[in-house]
This record gives sequence, structure tokens and C-alpha cells, in this order.
Amino acid sequence: MDPVITGAVFIIAWWLSFFMMLPFGVKNLDEANEAGGFGQERAAPARPDLGKKALWALGLAAALTAIIYGLVSIDAFGLRR
Repeated sequence: MDPVITGAVFIIAWWLSFFMMLPFGVKNLDEANEAGGFGQERAAPARPDLGKKALWALGLAAALTAIIYGLVSIDAFGLRR
């Protein structure tokens, strides 16, 4: 596979993985019994842990990209016929 296409597949896989990870483990301010600041919505996440979710998405995207790269390399989709 071309490196540009591999990079594009990785970026798409990362964004999809990241957006799938966003709702996991999130508690809003009411559920966490925390006081929000002035004007802060009570349904806003107390601790979104975006860095941790980005790293999980990185691992998942790397695995998905490797699987797709392997399938394309062995011509599992029949694209070269």
C-alpha cells in the first residue's frame, strides 16, 4: 500500500476510534457530585480524560491500520484483478 494511503487510513481510523471512545467512563457534574463554575452546564463532563482516550484511540487505530494493510497486501478484497 502507498504510504500516503496508509497515512490516510490511519488518520480516519484514529478519528473514528477517538469519537467512539468519547462517551466511555464519562460522568456529568451531577453524577460526580461536583460543583461547577458560574455558567457551567450541569450536564458537562466532570473529567473527560481526553488524553487517555486519545492514546487508546491511537492503539486501536494502529491495530486497525495494520489489519487493513495486511488484508490489502494479501489481496483479500480482490482489488488487483
